[in-house]
Amino acid sequence: GAVILVAVEAKVLVEHLDAFIDAVGTTGQPIAIVLVDGRDPLALAGAVLGLQCCAQQIADLTLLRSDQGAIGAIACGARHASIGITTTTRHLTTFNYPPRGRRDRSQRVFVLYAMDWFVARDIAAWRTAGLVFSCEFECCRGQTLDRFFDPDVDVRPHNMTALAQLALAVIEANPSERRQLFIDRCRVATLLYEPGSVSNLVEPKPQLKNWALS
Repeated sequence: GAVILVAVEAKVLVEHLDAFIDAVGTTGQPIAIVLVDGRDPLALAGAVLGLQCCAQQIADLTLLRSDQGAIGAIACGARHASIGITTTTRHLTTFNYPPRGRRDRSQRVFVLYAMDWFVARDIAAWRTAGLVFSCEFECCRGQTLDRFFDPDVDVRPHNMTALAQLALAVIEANPSERRQLFIDRCRVATLLYEPGSVSNLVEPKPQLKNWALS
């Protein structure tokens, strides 16, 4: 009756999806998966569709150590999911897939309207272009997100609350409408990306694009 925990390279969801689902789906046990990649495993073309198939076809699936894609997995039928608040806890890295460091140490902020993570330095720069995001939840009480450029302002309460509210919106929806609700949120977020837009809003990040096009 134990949960079977499997570390899965992201490319398995693309290149060997049917074999993987057959292998774990016939065990009769709950399955928990952790996606392996040096960066974002769901950025790989086809990985989001593979995750959706797993969530729909594996009877009792849990996705661990993920990002907002975990909520997408729930929307598509997964039983449980967990989200890492820090970059190093949002996927699994191994010797073959070492984490890729980033030079900018600015805090990373989950922007709910944009359905993605951004460094606080870029969010602060958006203000000069007239683009200001605020958060109306109890964690921020209407304050703007560019304040997280100050490293002394703890971003974790905002990130946890924003992700929890997104998850709640999916969970409270009719089960038959959850997948479309999540994908529609992603599609609306892509409208922010237009020619001549501000820094780091030129093109949707691969995972967001993969969800929006699924």
